[in-house]
Amino acid sequence: MHRRGIAKIYGDKAILEGTTVDEVEKYHRNTLLLAAEKANTGYAELEMRRRAHEERERTRLEDHRRSVEDAAKRLKF
Repeated sequence: MHRRGIAKIYGDKAILEGTTVDEVEKYHRNTLLLAAEKANTGYAELEMRRRAHEERERTRLEDHRRSVEDAAKRLKF
């Protein structure tokens, strides 16, 4: 009963074109729930990786800043 190309996503809404409420209830509901769960899981993983990357970058920059400050303190003119 699944047909390709009938689903559109607008923000937090899924629109199924060319189907009936009965078909959604009988056939599409479970697929939509699984797809939303998979998308949410993927997004959470992506967000976790992004935050970890930002933290590594922040640490790298802070280490660099500290290194430059230490080197500057050692320089005497």
